[in-house]
Amino acid sequence: MKASNKLQDFILKLVNKFDVDLSQVGSHIRLDMKGCDCLWIERIGINLVSVAHYFDMNGDLIPDPEVIFFTGYTEWIAISIKNQLSNSVVGVVHRKGDRIKAYHRARQEALAAYCDMWADNLDLLGWMEDGVCTVSSGHYGTILKELMGILREHSIRFEEV
Repeated sequence: MKASNKLQDFILKLVNKFDVDLSQVGSHIRLDMKGCDCLWIERIGINLVSVAHYFDMNGDLIPDPEVIFFTGYTEWIAISIKNQLSNSVVGVVHRKGDRIKAYHRARQEALAAYCDMWADNLDLLGWMEDGVCTVSSGHYGTILKELMGILREHSIRFEEV
């Protein structure tokens, strides 16, 4: 299997820049940049991360493209790509979610090469410098920590339910 090291490195630097921890399922970040479709990165499963550009079509957000990565190994492995016209699965994750069970070698290698090219394009377009974080699970955690600190300072206590 061919890893998508360039895109993995770029995405990890991007989420670190905005203090987003992608280790929890549901953690996510949305970035916007003038002249580009929004960039959305989300932990969608224990060992699965989605990276997608979305555009608005009549009020619906359409991925173009969305690539799913298996992240259970040290290096991320691209296992599917979806756009507005097609969906191509090139790898199947084992039911336990801990490894890739099967994959199509040529298609997976082609998808990994595409991801390297996408990483170069994201970098050339300036997402690292000019991308603006508009939604983030990391921000909610920061706000909650600040709120809890203020409540503790004023001896306000909540009961867990």
